[in-house]
Amino acid sequence: MKRLSTWASVFLVLALFVLLANPVTSRQEETWLQIKRAHYTIFYQANFEKDAEFARTWMDRTEQLMKAKYQVTPDHYQMSVYLLPAPSDGIDPNLSGRIKCCTRILMV
Repeated sequence: MKRLSTWASVFLVLALFVLLANPVTSRQEETWLQIKRAHYTIFYQANFEKDAEFARTWMDRTEQLMKAKYQVTPDHYQMSVYLLPAPSDGIDPNLSGRIKCCTRILMV
C-alpha cells in the first residue's frame, strides 16, 4: 500500500470547489444538514441538496479512483466538507478555503 500522501493529493483536487475544515465556533449557530459516510461528512444548509449530492458524487468517485489506481483507502481518516451558501470568512471564487490536516494548515 502507498502512503497517505497519495490519498491526500487526490483529495486536494476537491478543494477547488469545497471548503474542507473542522467545525468552527462561528458555524455552530447555523443549522447544518449532513451526509455522513465512512470516510467523510458533507455539511450543507437547506435548499442546497443538489450541491451536497454533487459533492458526495465526487467524494465517492475520488475514493473509487484511489482504490483502483493506487490501491489505497482512506481508512482511519475522516474529512469534513462544508458547502457554504455564499462566500464568507475570506473565502471567494479565487480562494476555496483552508485544508487542515494534522498540525499544518495548507492554503489553497
